[in-house]
Amino acid sequence: MSELALPLTRWGYGLSLFAYAVLSAYLLGQGYWRRPVNRTGLAVLLASLLTVLWAAGSWLALDNPGGWFWTLLLDIARYGAWFVFVVRLIRQGQDAVTGLRWMEPLSYAMPLLGWVAVLMAGQVSGLGTVFLVMMLLAVLGLVLVEQLFRNLPEDAQWSAKPISLGLAGTFVFDLYLFSQAVLFGGIDPDALSIRGLVHAALM
Repeated sequence: MSELALPLTRWGYGLSLFAYAVLSAYLLGQGYWRRPVNRTGLAVLLASLLTVLWAAGSWLALDNPGGWFWTLLLDIARYGAWFVFVVRLIRQGQDAVTGLRWMEPLSYAMPLLGWVAVLMAGQVSGLGTVFLVMMLLAVLGLVLVEQLFRNLPEDAQWSAKPISLGLAGTFVFDLYLFSQAVLFGGIDPDALSIRGLVHAALM
């Protein structure tokens, strides 16, 4: 990463850390763990807290390259948490969504596959498999957001637009980032340098 891009990257991850920390503080204040427990609220709280840890880990890893291993694991974990949140929103909108029973198991399986790919990256699979799995996670995220918006009642679609657009935007950016990495065998430093900034802006 160039010396010019490094300050932008620091600011990006710092702003992402701040933005999601504010969101997490707000969500903590909602008391979703109190009875009756709001599991959808807990899911978005967990997703937000994991995103805070991911942004903090990414910021620290800029000075400690060995930290990127743990940051990748946090990145995949937060994907999984956001998937659980979106799936719960879909299930909340309708008691039984016909033909979409694949969503929940796939939302658990893909992040687990991502962890396996990261853990094996130095032995068998290499970074190419990690990039491929990250690209597939972004694709799955877009599919889930599309299904969320499609299966909501009409009177709920307007209120769901902000969360749908925000999550879709982050997934689209990550799809671009990791599809480029799959095609060319490495991450584009310029795109990576603004990833934190993009995620903070879309939050």
